[in-house]
Amino acid sequence: MNRKIIVEPFTDTYNAVGYYCIRFAEDEDNEFEKFVSIYSDKNGEHIKSFDRIMGWLNEIGDKGNVDLYLRDEGGRVRALPLKFGRLRLYCYKVSDSIIILGNGGYKSLETQAYQDDKHLNQCVQDLKKVGKLLLERVNKKEDLSIDRCKLSGNLKF
Repeated sequence: MNRKIIVEPFTDTYNAVGYYCIRFAEDEDNEFEKFVSIYSDKNGEHIKSFDRIMGWLNEIGDKGNVDLYLRDEGGRVRALPLKFGRLRLYCYKVSDSIIILGNGGYKSLETQAYQDDKHLNQCVQDLKKVGKLLLERVNKKEDLSIDRCKLSGNLKF
C-alpha cells in the first residue's frame, strides 16, 4: 500500500457499534465524509437513498445486528443498503461491534457488481487493504487491540 492511511473514529458514538473511517494522509476529508458531501444535498436525486443509509447507520449503531442490515459483498466487505436503492456505501466488518466506513457511490443499471465500476471497485479495494492490515495487526497483538466497540493503538497504515 503506497498511500498512508489513518483509521479514525467516526464523530458520533453509539452503544452497540463503533464506527471508524479511513482517511488518506494527504486528504483533509475521510472517505465517509467524501460520500456524505456528494450525496447529502437535500435537492439531489439520491437524497432518499442517502437518508435511508444514514438512518440504518444510526439504527445499527444503537442496536447492533450488523449482519441484519448490511449486504454481504464478499469476505468482510459489506454495503448499505441491504435491499433497496442504487446508492451504495461500502464498509468493512472488523467484528460484530466495529465497522469501518468507506466511500461509495451510485451503482448504475448497467453495473451488475461493484467490480464493474471503477470508482466503486476502488472504494472496496481500499477497504479490503486497510481491513486486512488492521486485522493482521490485531491478530499479532502489534500495538492494536479491540475492546467491545473501540479500537485502541496504532491506527496508521
